[in-house]
Parts: sequence; structure tokens; C-alpha cells
Amino acid sequence: SISELAASADEKKFVSFVFALREKEKKMTECRADISRLKGLYSQAVLLESIKYPLEFFTTGTDMVSGVVYSVPGESVQEIVSKLESELGGLVDFQQLPPAEKETSRTFAVVFPKENQEAVSQIFSSVSAGRVDVPKDFSKAAADEKSMLASEIGKAEREESAICAEIAACADEGLSISRLCGDYWTILKDRTDSMVS
Repeated sequence: SISELAASADEKKFVSFVFALREKEKKMTECRADISRLKGLYSQAVLLESIKYPLEFFTTGTDMVSGVVYSVPGESVQEIVSKLESELGGLVDFQQLPPAEKETSRTFAVVFPKENQEAVSQIFSSVSAGRVDVPKDFSKAAADEKSMLASEIGKAEREESAICAEIAACADEGLSISRLCGDYWTILKDRTDSMVS
């Protein structure tokens, strides 16, 4: 009967259910965005993994020391090494990172006293080197950052799985509630239409 259907079709329960489901979907979207962000940082950590210096030098620096990472055209490597040694000598420490397979450019990590920032920049500009950005989030050694990010990614993926399971678990209930409400609203519409005509 319509009264039994009306009692079963609890509109407040339906609205509450939809609200809760939307909150879960919102959490899922945030979780996926976080996973994507973390994976991007992880990729950066992998690229920077062979840097022997703490990454803090390349993000915020310290009171006295700063650092930069540059990608140098392969044919300019000797020129860069020569200029760094002749123009800055013992004031600069640098590391040439192992190249990736089929990579024609070479990556340099350079650490120097802050007052030599401009000189270092000019040396690398002279060979059209491109600066490699180090994410501001990084402060430890790249291997440590990579390990922490792997852990955070795992945690975020477990959270995503839990939210998926919650959404799946309430699917049958949601379908049942929506069918009851749909049936009730259809009957009400039909009755209203018949009264109007």
C-alpha cells in the first residue's frame, strides 16, 4: 500500500545517505590527488637519488651554503668543470650525476658559499645549462626522501582502498533506499497528474 511504501521511503534517510556518500567520494578524490602528488615527488626523488649532499642545500640552503642542480649539454661538460675549478676553485664542491640511459645532457649538483650564487649562475648560463628544480618539500638525503615518500604512498593507497571498500559496502543499501524513494515518488507523481487532468 502507499502508506507502507511512504513509511519505507524515508526521504531523510535518503538525503543523509547521499550526503554521506558524497563525503566519501570527496575523500576519495582528495586521496587520489594526494597519491598523484606523492608519486610526482617520488619520481623527483628517484632522479635526485645519486646526489651526495642533503637536499636542503638545493631548496632553502643554510645560513652560509647554497646549492643548485643544473642540466648541462653533453658537449659542454669539460668547459663547465674547467670554469668551476678555475673561477671558483676551492669555494665550490660539485658532483656530476650518473647519466640516465641514452641521456645526452649531464646533471651537476653544485654546493657553494651563498655569496658565490651569481658567479655559479653565470658559469652555467654561459653554456645554456637548464636549472633542475628540487621540490621545496625535500630537505634530507634523496634516498631518505624516497623511502619516506614510498611509505606515504603506501599509506595513502591503503586509505584509498578502505574508502573504496566503504563505498562498495553501502552500494546495496543505497540502491534499496533509492528504489523505495523512486517508487514512492513515481506513485505520488502519477496521483498528482491524475488529479490535475
